[in-house]
Amino acid sequence: MKRNIFYGKKCYCLNKAELIAKISEKTDVSAFETEQVINFAIDIISEKMEEGEKVYIVGLGTFEVHKRSAHSAVNPRTGERITIEAYDTPVFRAAEPLKKRVRNRNR
Repeated sequence: MKRNIFYGKKCYCLNKAELIAKISEKTDVSAFETEQVINFAIDIISEKMEEGEKVYIVGLGTFEVHKRSAHSAVNPRTGERITIEAYDTPVFRAAEPLKKRVRNRNR
C-alpha cells in the first residue's frame, strides 16, 4: 500500500490483494475467507447493476447504471468527427455519512 500518482493527483492506491490482507488482519478472518466475501459482494453488486437495479449500501453509497446518450465527438489525432453510440456506465454516489466523514477528517 503506497502513495501514487493517479490521473495527476496523489492517492492512496490499494489493490484487491492489499484490501484482503488489511481486512483479514483487522478481523482475524483468513485471507481466503475474506477474499471469498469480497468476491461475493462484488458479484452481487455487479449482477444487480446488470439487471438495471440500484444497489444502496447504507452508510457507504449507491451503485447504479447511468445511460449515456449517443453523441458526436472529434478524434483528437485526425480531427475527424465520429459518432459515439449510446452506452451504459457504472456510477457510484457516496452516502451522506461517508461524505460527512470525509468533510470532517481535518477537524
